[in-house]
Amino acid sequence: MKLNNQETKVLNAVCFLQEPTRTAIAVHAGISTVSAAAILEKLSREGIIKTAGTVKGQGGRPSVLYSLNESLGYSVGVSINEGVSRIASTDMAGNVVDEHKFIITLSEKNSEHVSEIVRQTAQELKNFLKKKGNRQSRMMGLCVALPGMVDSKKGVWLHGLQVSGIEHIPLGDMLEKKIGFPVMIEDKSRCLAFYEMSKPGNVKTDDSAFLYLGEGIGTGLTFDGELYYGARGLAGEIGHLTAEQDGSRCVCGNTGCLETILSASAIIKRFRKRLEEGVKSSLQLIDTGGLDLDHILEAAKNNDRLALNTLFETGGYVGDACSTIIQMFNPQRLTVGGPVAVLSAFFKDAAMQRIKQRVIPEMLCGMEIDFAVSGEWDEALGACFIAKDNAIKKIGTLLDGLNRQQ
Repeated sequence: MKLNNQETKVLNAVCFLQEPTRTAIAVHAGISTVSAAAILEKLSREGIIKTAGTVKGQGGRPSVLYSLNESLGYSVGVSINEGVSRIASTDMAGNVVDEHKFIITLSEKNSEHVSEIVRQTAQELKNFLKKKGNRQSRMMGLCVALPGMVDSKKGVWLHGLQVSGIEHIPLGDMLEKKIGFPVMIEDKSRCLAFYEMSKPGNVKTDDSAFLYLGEGIGTGLTFDGELYYGARGLAGEIGHLTAEQDGSRCVCGNTGCLETILSASAIIKRFRKRLEEGVKSSLQLIDTGGLDLDHILEAAKNNDRLALNTLFETGGYVGDACSTIIQMFNPQRLTVGGPVAVLSAFFKDAAMQRIKQRVIPEMLCGMEIDFAVSGEWDEALGACFIAKDNAIKKIGTLLDGLNRQQ
């Protein structure tokens, strides 16, 4: 069963709209309500969609809502990290089916890192897919979220940056050979951008941006409800814009990159330096070698002057990054998230002040700016949603293949 262009548009509308009634679906797909009704009936008959209650329509009459049939299959998302990595699966309605944590152990030899990541990730995936509820025969898509720079279209992990030993690695193909299923790869900022756009309960926007603050800095962009990649698949690499001409050396080889100021390790490094200089702070009681974001957050909550001042200063740089994104892409919504955003309560005001200083009011009119504390599973779930979205675009072919396997 192959879906034609109109059928695909209707299916996308069912998945994307907040209240997918027949009329709303017809408008979104650019077709008549009669055509929409016929397509919805066909998709229901094929078991791809189902009715999902009613909502009060025009004139007070109830309008039927439609949703994707969650029992079609599953999508799987993986988030690779230097510490704890995660695998999650969701049904086709976006409900979480299963979650699993694992740790990738890397040797001291950079040359062995690729084979270790592939071998350990593939084995964890195989074990995960054997579990009840994660049958590989019903897996509709698999996506892996990665740190660093990724060419998603070619399935190549270009640079690991903080993960050493990664240079132009065809990770998608390498994992596919190990597990026997096509593997998409994405960078973390795009996974989180897609998660924020797609997660249940969020008001969906066509054009949005997600500023990722973690061990790396990046931007995930969505235009017309689709992830934006640019000509080479590298759009949004804001972390390597120069923020300080005479700043610290970045892992990319340049100096003064935004990543050398706003990444988790850069923020911790700045605190360590000031503590070693003898600045008074409750953080002096902590071994600087073990200092982390949680310690800094706790100090800020207790009105520690060093923590409050340093985070306010950090907020200015966050505001600079946000201003650049707003001026370049003019999104409806900008979300600041990632591991560093756990500190956002203490740098948000400074960031907003800088944005209002740098951006003309007309660009900010009607725009939403959110500071979101990302959950530990958000990257993996974002990868799940990307895999699901890709599956929806070719769902007819996928279902034919799955039915032949059974």
